[in-house]
Amino acid sequence: MRLALALAASLLAGTANAQWDQAISDKDLLDPWVQAATVLQGLPAAGPSAAATREILASLEAELSSLRTELENTAISIVARPEFAYDAAQRSFELSQHIGKVESELDALFDALHISERPDAKAVQDSLDNLKKILAGRTRFERDILTTVGTGSKNAIQALAARWWTAADRVNDVAQATRALRDRLH
Repeated sequence: MRLALALAASLLAGTANAQWDQAISDKDLLDPWVQAATVLQGLPAAGPSAAATREILASLEAELSSLRTELENTAISIVARPEFAYDAAQRSFELSQHIGKVESELDALFDALHISERPDAKAVQDSLDNLKKILAGRTRFERDILTTVGTGSKNAIQALAARWWTAADRVNDVAQATRALRDRLH
């Protein structure tokens, strides 16, 4: 736990000092999670299928927890494993697959709550689909890793890792909103 906290502190410290051309923008990386948390926080606690909704929420929460761990591991790998550049394309694909699972769970939840056609729900799905496609393409994530590691700049490497740690935090925000909604259903 101390290692993770120390890593997070060092990652955040490097963020302000590094500037580079990002292949995956902050908007692409963070907006899906900010939008999803906002939608979930605004949902009513009651619905026609509360029991089914609780099951979907439990499954969604599990997927989000697993994805958060993957994103944290990605951030740690960026900083701690110089050879991670060789694994970047594969990790990108794996992340896209996991985001696809989260997207499916959110689809099911939105369908169960009859909000699939709401503009905010559609925006969540569109932004998740966009992030999934970016990561499935592998090249943009790999470019960010190779470009940053190639600079040899400790600050740039820490800043890139901080971006992915921040994404893990935003995924956690969605998990917390999911948990709060599930608690309201009881």
